[in-house]
Amino acid sequence: AFQESETRFRDFVSVSTDSVWETDENNRYVFLSRDINAGYTLDMNQILGKKRWEVEGVDQEYGDWEEHWNALANRKPFRDFVFRRVDTEGRLIYWTVSGKPRFDTNGEFCGYRGSSADITSEVEAQAETKKIEEKLRQSQKLEIVGQLTGGVAHDFNNLLSVVMGNLELIEEKGVLQEKDAKHLSDAIKGAERGAELTHQLLAYSRQQTLSPTAVQPSNVIWEMSNMLERVLGGPITLKTFLRDNWPVLIDPAELENALLNLAINAKDAMPSGGELIIECFDIHLDQEYVEAVEDLKVGDYVCVVVADTGEGIPEEIRGRVLEPFFTTKEVGQGSGLGLSMVYGFVKQSGGHISIYSEMGQGTSIQLYLPRAFVAEEQKELKKPSELKIGNGELVLVVEDNLQVRQLVVSQLKSLSYETMECEDGPTALSILENEPIDMLLSDVTLPLGLNGLDIINFAQEQYQNMPKLLMSGFTGDAIRNQEDLPDNVEILYKPFTKVRLSEALDLAKKQRLKQDASVSTEIDKQNPG
Repeated sequence: AFQESETRFRDFVSVSTDSVWETDENNRYVFLSRDINAGYTLDMNQILGKKRWEVEGVDQEYGDWEEHWNALANRKPFRDFVFRRVDTEGRLIYWTVSGKPRFDTNGEFCGYRGSSADITSEVEAQAETKKIEEKLRQSQKLEIVGQLTGGVAHDFNNLLSVVMGNLELIEEKGVLQEKDAKHLSDAIKGAERGAELTHQLLAYSRQQTLSPTAVQPSNVIWEMSNMLERVLGGPITLKTFLRDNWPVLIDPAELENALLNLAINAKDAMPSGGELIIECFDIHLDQEYVEAVEDLKVGDYVCVVVADTGEGIPEEIRGRVLEPFFTTKEVGQGSGLGLSMVYGFVKQSGGHISIYSEMGQGTSIQLYLPRAFVAEEQKELKKPSELKIGNGELVLVVEDNLQVRQLVVSQLKSLSYETMECEDGPTALSILENEPIDMLLSDVTLPLGLNGLDIINFAQEQYQNMPKLLMSGFTGDAIRNQEDLPDNVEILYKPFTKVRLSEALDLAKKQRLKQDASVSTEIDKQNPG
């Protein structure tokens, strides 16, 4: 019976995924089974005869050792005490241990018997899950803030449109004295600065309309290097390592803005000088990597790295540096929109941003931009330079904000256009069907279920020869990039000047004439007689 009992015990121990052990009255190991399922071999000589906390590699800073020692001193059972040790290969191994005291027939304490289990994989999985959950919470928070900032930018752009437009109308009259004219000019510059801030807000919220083209990041960086050196100044050395071979589909102007913002941040982090290193290289992101990042796909990317040797970002604020308006600078020294703008641009381009920083060592920011396999032709728009006067064309203005609508109508009349106006989509469709409209100018975001893009699409089908133009300070989900716009239809961003409005209208007319000429040529080819 005794031999059978011993055999039974050994059989159980040999197939158990746990290790069973026994300690003496001094809590020293006197027996320990081998875990045949472990990925490494236990060295009995390092464990037998030692107390649990005396085993080589055991971390007494990890786990509630005080509570464990109290249980042993009071000879009480304990359950699921977790500790860790570093094995001979330098790996962290996590253990959970449970035990009960044993006494002889006289009631004298003899030690403990219990079991231990390797829970390293579970601990690592929990840590990874926690990391993913934290990234998800951060992403959700940024998404909510992005929606809020997009709405704010929309209203703010309408206000700025009214301010800038009316200031321009006053300036055009030329009736102010020199001192007052200076005040007016300063007011216009302030409004233009406000327009730049709303642009950054829309970039963060991923609600700006991008004009992507296939470019190689190294070319953009090379062309910017002289400007970046001037921005950084003498004490900071710029180094570039450009090893990318793939094009990416991005808005090159936004990449330039992103690099400029990152360079300015790096300069602020290196008041005594240092190095700014910009490098780019091709990389393939596999399934294991993208699983830990929301909205990132497996595939080829170009990684643009901007690293400095500055002060680093304190750990307690690293999770907030991408939030809009968050800044560690003194009041008046920065808007806090630099990094948030970079984040929005990269995410809207289908990429990912990663930040690594150590105090006193510097900060490295990686931009992962998706590889472009098909080059796309970039539309080149002539920059506004002078007023383009109309020829009495009747323009339908669709805008729900009364002040903005009145301003645009005033600007159009001063440019020799005739106008009709309305505030929503259904009314606009009715006017198009019943009035001899020559041109259509519509805001994107409108009430009553029809947006500006819906009106444009209707007009494209019914009135193909009519020049059409969109305007917006906030496109929302209606328009995310240039591909969402119908052919020969551009978007005019609020707040805009009268010069910019006149140029956009003139361009819309020229594009329509160009298309008509192209159609006529095609018809002539098909009917040569």
